[in-house]
Formats: sequence, C-alpha cells, structure tokens
Amino acid sequence: MKLCALVLTLFPVNSTQVYDQAKMPAREQCYCLHKLTSDLRSPVAAVFYLEKGKERILVVEQRGLVKKLTRDGVVLDTFMDIRDRVVTSESYGDSRGLLSIVLDTYYDTSKKVYVYYIRKFLNEDYAYVSTFKVTESGRVDTNSEVFLLRIHQPFDGGNGGPMFFGDDGYLYIVTGDGGEKDDPKGNAQN
Repeated sequence: MKLCALVLTLFPVNSTQVYDQAKMPAREQCYCLHKLTSDLRSPVAAVFYLEKGKERILVVEQRGLVKKLTRDGVVLDTFMDIRDRVVTSESYGDSRGLLSIVLDTYYDTSKKVYVYYIRKFLNEDYAYVSTFKVTESGRVDTNSEVFLLRIHQPFDGGNGGPMFFGDDGYLYIVTGDGGEKDDPKGNAQN
C-alpha cells in the first residue's frame, strides 16, 4: 500500500542560500496550491492512497463525514458517516468533531481504518480512538466500531487529532492538551 503525507517545511528567515529555479528540475521548482473542490465543509485532514491502482484522497470533515475524492477533486462517495456520534459546533475555534483518519498499515488485506474524534460520555467530552472495518462496497461499516482509547477533553479547544503510523509500525496519536484560551487549568505547563 502506498501512502503519502502532507508535509509543511519551515525555512529560516535569514537563509542566504538561493536557488535558481530555471536550473532546477521541473518537479522541484515550486510547491503550488490549487483548489481541488468546493464540495467540502470544514475539512481538517486528508489521506492519500491507492485503491485498485487509482489514486484516491480521503478528506475528513469535522462534522463527522469522510469523503472519497479522485486526485482531480471529484467527490466519488461518502466513505464514512459518524455525524450521529460526533460532538462538534460551528463556533469559531471549536476543535471538536471528527479530527483524523488513518488507514491500517495492512489496509489492503485488513480493510481497517483508525479514527480520532470527540464524542460525549456521561455528559462530558472525550476524545476517542476507534477502529472500523471497511465493507466490500468501499464504505466504512459504522456498526463495526471498536473503542481503543478514551481521553477526557474538558474544553472545546486543544483537542489534538493527528494520527500516523511510524516506521516502527506503532500508531502515534496527537492528543492536544485539552486546554482553552489562557489555559485555565495549566495543562500546557503540566
């Protein structure tokens, strides 16, 4: 299985090294942004993968949907819909909701995905890491959920979300500090 990652690179402000783009291979000349589609609402993460030899993109929408797109941005299908269990809000700065998805290292045979999302438990917000199975039709079976981890999130900000598999085969999860503006519980210091 071929997975690609989005990478942000920071360049030093005082860098004196200059590259002549005319002498660089065309592939390395620039990183360009272009609009893929306007058929998304609050996209927060993307996974690039091959499906039957075709490049696909899974785009996570914070409200609880994962949409499957072609490389050209055509929305093919809803890959996953867990809006019924996700806690989210339209409020600016609210970082709850469905925050990431990652394909199992052996996805081609396991047909398993991992997700990180915020949901209610005993009337409190918790971050959940769960795994789901993908059906033969290429959609997630939402009844196949297995909870792996639950972390209390006392506020609607600082909830983390990114997940990835390391070269060692372990799943790494960014949980955030569960904080809020001005960090009222001192989470960033503890």
